[in-house]
Amino acid sequence: MRDVVVALALRTPGGRAKKGTFRQTRPDDLGAAVIRALLRNAPNLDPARIGDVVFGCAMPEGEQGLNVGRNMVLLAGLPDRVITRAKALLAELEDAGQTQTDVRDAAQLGLFAPPVQDPIAAELAALDLAHLTPLEALNLLHKWQQRAGRVGPPEGHEAP
Repeated sequence: MRDVVVALALRTPGGRAKKGTFRQTRPDDLGAAVIRALLRNAPNLDPARIGDVVFGCAMPEGEQGLNVGRNMVLLAGLPDRVITRAKALLAELEDAGQTQTDVRDAAQLGLFAPPVQDPIAAELAALDLAHLTPLEALNLLHKWQQRAGRVGPPEGHEAP
């Protein structure tokens, strides 16, 4: 399973549409500035490790309207594979017949891998706690800790 990490969160400022400071600034330029600021504020984050960018734009208008997220990623200088991934997701939506922008009709994007149940959690869920002795419980806990790589065998005992 892929690890999903939210390194930082930023947003663009709001303003008055026809009189505000950003009235002549395209939304994709603002978004790209946010992505670049995020990268500056997370110096240990290698842009090559970024797999997906999820960005919201309340009113995509003008020449950037249908590609605002793609344009932001390109303008921010992120790797081409981020765009490739976006194209694959778009193709999935189109194949699913998703052509509307109404959230009630949206198909699941699959941005994140489905959760995989941890084998220890599955074992724990299957336990009959009413019939488990304290010694059995301790042995199970020790076994799970070993499996998780957290501890070695108890002092004076060899590993099984």
